[in-house]
Amino acid sequence: MTLAARNNILRFGILVSILLVGVYIVTLYYLFFHIESFVEVLRAVLSDSGARSGPTGLRAHTPARVFATLTVIVGLVGVFAVVIVKSLSRYFRKTTAPEVFFFLLCVLLLVPDMLKPLQLVLVDLSLPPAYSALLTRALYFSLSFGVLALFAASLFVVGIEQQRGGIVLAVVFALSMGIAYVLPVDSLELGLSMSHRVGSFGLYQLVLAVIAGLTVLNFVNASLGSGSRDYLVLAGSAAALLTGRLWGFWSTQAWELTAAAALLVLGAVVFGVRCYNMYLWK
Repeated sequence: MTLAARNNILRFGILVSILLVGVYIVTLYYLFFHIESFVEVLRAVLSDSGARSGPTGLRAHTPARVFATLTVIVGLVGVFAVVIVKSLSRYFRKTTAPEVFFFLLCVLLLVPDMLKPLQLVLVDLSLPPAYSALLTRALYFSLSFGVLALFAASLFVVGIEQQRGGIVLAVVFALSMGIAYVLPVDSLELGLSMSHRVGSFGLYQLVLAVIAGLTVLNFVNASLGSGSRDYLVLAGSAAALLTGRLWGFWSTQAWELTAAAALLVLGAVVFGVRCYNMYLWK
C-alpha cells in the first residue's frame, strides 16, 4: 500500500468521523428536548433487561446518571480522537512507517462509540429492534477493528515488511466484519453500556484480551531486540490505551467510564508523542 493510499484512507476516515460527530450532536439535541421521554425509555429498557437477566442492583437514579456520564464521555473521547488523528496525520503525512498508520486507525475507530446514545433514540422512536441490533454490530465492528489495528501496528515493529500494509489492512477489515456479522445479537436486550447482549460474549472478550496482550508483548520484544527504550514506552501506552478501550466499552458505572476514558486518552497521547519523537524529531 502506497503512502498516498494511506493518507487518503485517513482523510476519508476523518471525514466519516466528522459526520458521526454531527450525528452525535443531533442525538444530543433530540435527547435534550425529550429529556423526560428518554429517561422513561432508559428505565423501561433496563427494567425489561433485568426481567430476563436478573436484578441489576442499581438504584433508581443510577441508570440516568450512568447514561449521562456515558453520553458525555463518548462525545469527549470522539472529539479527542478526531482532533488527534487530524493533527498527527498532518505531521506523519510523509512518514512511511505503517505502525503509525495503524495506530491512527485504532484511535479513529473510537469515534463510532459516539453513536451509543443513539440507541435510546431508536427505542424512543419505536423503530424495529433490527435497527438497534445493527447499530450494536457497527459498535462491535469498530471495537474489533480498533484492537486489531493496534495489534497490526505491533506486528510491523517486530519485523513484518512495510509492503504488507495493504494485505494486513484487508485482513483486519475482513476479520472485524466477520466478527460483527457472526456474533449473535439479542435485539430485545439492551444493556446500560448501550450495546445489545451478544452470544459467545465471554469468548469474544477473551479473544480481544489475548490480542491486546500479544500487542503489548510485541512492543516489548521490539525493545529487547533493538535495545531501544522507545518501544517500552509504546508498550506501556498501548497497554493503557487498550485497557481503557476494552474496560470503557462495557462499563456500567460512572467512575469506571471516567477512569477508562482517562487511561485511553493517556495511552493515545503518549503513544502519539513517542512516535513523533521516534520518527520526526530532529
